[in-house]
Amino acid sequence: MGKGVAITGMGIISAIGNNVEENHQSLISEKTGISRITKIDTIHKDEIMVGEIEATNTELKLQLGLPEKAPFSRTALLGALAAKQAIQDAKIENINDCVTGLISGTTVGGMDKSEQYYYEYFETDKHWDYINGLHAGDSTQKIARYLGLDESFVTSISSACSSAANAIMLGARMIKSGRLDRVIVGGCDSLCKFTINGFKTLMILSDT
Repeated sequence: MGKGVAITGMGIISAIGNNVEENHQSLISEKTGISRITKIDTIHKDEIMVGEIEATNTELKLQLGLPEKAPFSRTALLGALAAKQAIQDAKIENINDCVTGLISGTTVGGMDKSEQYYYEYFETDKHWDYINGLHAGDSTQKIARYLGLDESFVTSISSACSSAANAIMLGARMIKSGRLDRVIVGGCDSLCKFTINGFKTLMILSDT
């Protein structure tokens, strides 16, 4: 019989809850987190419905104990918070007490900050840290560094909507093959104009 894989901790932040228990209660009570866009300045805000996480980036940084000026994209903040919850849920006190890895799935990466500072980029390098954080690997590396895993096996998977599922599958394979004893897996993406405009172009967004 091959080596088994056990899920020992979970974490989640979404439009219907800030942790596993809140999400569970929202699901069983059939609560929806879908509403009009309120937190993104887009021409489509009165046309389509989305699921927005209420917490601001400042509030997320406070929950994570990060300084206000920490150059974390919203994707990195959401991923770090969910990973922190999972570690606490698993009652892990020392993240490096065994061979631990991180596999994070994302599609937009730090696009939210790239959108915010794109035009300023041509005039000043003041926000270069955010512009440089566009690629998927940056958010994963920031999560790893926050968790104390930056010297461990860390990788990103970007395969659109299947990114997180593929991260989970790869993590299971890494454990079964003996390459890792433990691995934090999942995915995170922040809502941004890039995503909204992309799906709007495909004409697959609902206005109700």
